[in-house]
This record gives sequence, C-alpha cells and structure tokens, in this order.
Amino acid sequence: MGEVSPKIVLFTTSCPSTHKVRSDIERILQLLHAKRIEYEEIDLNMYPERRREMLAFGDGVTQLPQLRVNGVYVGDGNTVQEMEDFGELDDVLQVSKEQPRLLMDLRVHLRHFQVQHY
Repeated sequence: MGEVSPKIVLFTTSCPSTHKVRSDIERILQLLHAKRIEYEEIDLNMYPERRREMLAFGDGVTQLPQLRVNGVYVGDGNTVQEMEDFGELDDVLQVSKEQPRLLMDLRVHLRHFQVQHY
C-alpha cells in the first residue's frame, strides 16, 4: 500500500479578537502554503458547529489558531512557529495515517517539545 497523506486541519476565525491571533493565523497559513501542504481550514466564525470537533481532541485548549495532524493537537501559532524554527515541523506534517506507531510517537514528541520550550 502507498503512503497516505496526513489529514491536516487548521481551526481559525475570520473575526480574530486580537492582532496576535490574526498574525498567528496568517503565519501558519503562510507556512502551509510555502510547504505546499494540503489542509482543511475550518473558520469557526463561519461554522460554529465545528467548535465541538475542535474541543473534543484539543486537550482543553480553546485558543485559536489550532493546527491538527490526523486528529492530534499539534499546537497554536507559537508552538507551530517554534517547531518550524527548530526544524521539526516538516516531520510532524509528514506523518502517515498508515503508521499508527508514528502517530503515538508524534503525541509523545509534541508533549516533550511543549515541556522543553515553555
């Protein structure tokens, strides 16, 4: 079986409450476009019913933007930028759905990354 691209989802809002939220959304979108990553953007202002989906797997995180890979919460704007700065974002975005072990490793790696860098 061939590799299957990971499902990338970015939860955003078209009415950001602060300049930081707006710039974080723009920065993640720029990164995804520059890397030519296919993703689904979910604007919670346009589709408020999708908020439940975001909250169901977000470890209690409510701030936007939120990047997910195969349902796993990767992080907000700061975390995604730090992962890019440390050269770790490409690996996270290339996780295959066919390899559940990698998904578990991703969860452990993200928790370790968040502890180290905060």
